[in-house]
Amino acid sequence: MRRFKGIFLPSLCLLLAATCSHAVHAQAVKEDPSLAVERVEQDSEYYRVTIVDPFIELHTGPGAGYPIFYVVDRGTEVQVLRRKTDWFKIVTDDGKTGWVSRNQMRRTLLPSGEEFRIVELDLEDFTQRKWVLGVTGGEFESAPVFTLFTAYSFTENLAAELHFGQSVGRKSSATLVKANAVMQPMPDLKYSPYLTLGLGRIEVSPSSTLIVTQDDSNDFAQFGLGIQRYITRSFLFRLEFNEYIIFSADSTRNDNEEVNEWKQTNLIEPQIERTEFDESLIDSDDFEIAAYAGYLAIADFETNIVVGVKLGYHVSEDFFVQASYGTSDAGETSFEKLGGGAPLLSDDERSLEYYLVTLGFNLFPGEAFVTDSTTFNTVFYLSAGVGTTRFAGDDRFTIVYGVGHRTLFADGFSLDIEMRDLIFEQDLFAENEVTNNLEFTVSLNLFF
Repeated sequence: MRRFKGIFLPSLCLLLAATCSHAVHAQAVKEDPSLAVERVEQDSEYYRVTIVDPFIELHTGPGAGYPIFYVVDRGTEVQVLRRKTDWFKIVTDDGKTGWVSRNQMRRTLLPSGEEFRIVELDLEDFTQRKWVLGVTGGEFESAPVFTLFTAYSFTENLAAELHFGQSVGRKSSATLVKANAVMQPMPDLKYSPYLTLGLGRIEVSPSSTLIVTQDDSNDFAQFGLGIQRYITRSFLFRLEFNEYIIFSADSTRNDNEEVNEWKQTNLIEPQIERTEFDESLIDSDDFEIAAYAGYLAIADFETNIVVGVKLGYHVSEDFFVQASYGTSDAGETSFEKLGGGAPLLSDDERSLEYYLVTLGFNLFPGEAFVTDSTTFNTVFYLSAGVGTTRFAGDDRFTIVYGVGHRTLFADGFSLDIEMRDLIFEQDLFAENEVTNNLEFTVSLNLFF
């Protein structure tokens, strides 16, 4: 009997589930047509609300760390311009523009006298979720793996999941498809345990081209244990352990394999049917797309130009997630320059590409003063994550961490300066070596 062990390192899960905001608003308008009429009659098609608290505080940016520069008194009418995570940008009739927290906006009135009701996702909403779509990244037997999955909740205690995963390693690649039943006996607990049972199929394809080999396809059974904790409107922390029993396709041999899997999930965005006022009609800036360029110092291969793109989602004023793709071409090693012999790598093998998923934390929000009357919001942030780097003909599991500084020139536009360290193994010089590859980039970001 042959035993096989594999491990998934902790991974980030970025869910791409589409929200039902437009359908929700259509339902709300159907039930109360005055909602549609009310907005048309408002100036510049912005919502107007009246302050009910003794006062509200205007911040220079969308976060508690940005300074308060103005106070709006009770009874004042303001216009709601846009939203970013848990903050709303408003403008007064005398032209004062600033950001107000969600808690203060909940205590305002519409012109009709009704409360400005904000759709908020909380733990109760999460337990009523139906559909979820997500993607995870991690490591399987020293090879990077990414998995796309969807889930449907029948009740708060029972859900079904469908997973499609792809792993690419130095010696082989694997594709797996599985269907799970997820049972959560105590969903109301702060740290809620759950069980998983499933069946699937895995296909392993050797990467070697020197020896003619055949693909190996087998069925498997899977069971696991996990625990999850709801964090905020779009996030949960989920840690689970799965064990797979892979059945041999050869009935004459008893070589079933056992595979252990660790998985960490960090983001959930449930689809929830709501009939309240829907804030999605207010422009939001939670997503960002960016293009960047700079330099990547590949260990032993000089410093080279790197270019790439990023897609990000801002979960709250403090946290954001990003997926990034970058590419660079490695230069010559000192051995190649001094030796004058044959190159170590071909031109194709010198091409470096990476795919990364990172979690970011806004550490120090502030302001940059250009002139006495011109200021820009800024933030110093930290990021860390995992991914895969394709270099020298192999895919290498990568850990990345970094620091950055963001300057917001407008509500939907910013300039980021970032430095990251990409850590992965190299074995080009007869032994495995963990290398640090420093990257310095400047990016232009568009929020939408």
